[in-house]
Amino acid sequence: MRAIERLRHRGLASAVRRAEAMRHVLPPRPAGVSAALGAAPHADVVFVAHTGLEHLSTVRDLWRGLPMDKTLHLRWWFVPADEVPRDPAQQTDWLYRWWETIDAWITTTGAGQRGPLSPGS
Repeated sequence: MRAIERLRHRGLASAVRRAEAMRHVLPPRPAGVSAALGAAPHADVVFVAHTGLEHLSTVRDLWRGLPMDKTLHLRWWFVPADEVPRDPAQQTDWLYRWWETIDAWITTTGAGQRGPLSPGS
């Protein structure tokens, strides 16, 4: 909610709407991604998503509750450097589309594993 409020405070209405529609991921941080891609325009991009660790919120949770008996689902997407937009506005839209793809994958994958996910999972 704080991330969405920061977007709202900055007057980014479109980003707020998109972020509110995503149930399982925080909104992307385009400035950091843009800086990284600007410093390495030849770099490919890999997106990684997972389900199965939602119950681990703190380091203590991780230490005590490593998922020895849980099923983890991982998904990787590879994007060649020549498919990454270079214009900052297009790059932000591209990043939000990927976050929406990841959020949808988590919904589909997580729902099949343990029923509907709660907001903020």
